[in-house]
Amino acid sequence: MIFTTAYDEHALEAFEAQAVGYLLKPVRREKLARAVRHAARIASPQLQRLAEQSQLGRRARSCACASATG
Repeated sequence: MIFTTAYDEHALEAFEAQAVGYLLKPVRREKLARAVRHAARIASPQLQRLAEQSQLGRRARSCACASATG
């Protein structure tokens, strides 16, 4: 996710949302291209990690449920 905004005060929120880029308007073409290249490099590994975390969360919830009920 790449944020583009005219306000620099939202940068912390953007990175808390796991943004890979934060561009202030007016956006320069070179900076946008660099941010897109960076996003493309990390997108696949990041998506894989998120999928794994999601699976771990599902297993933990089902285990907690099973042990709580018996």
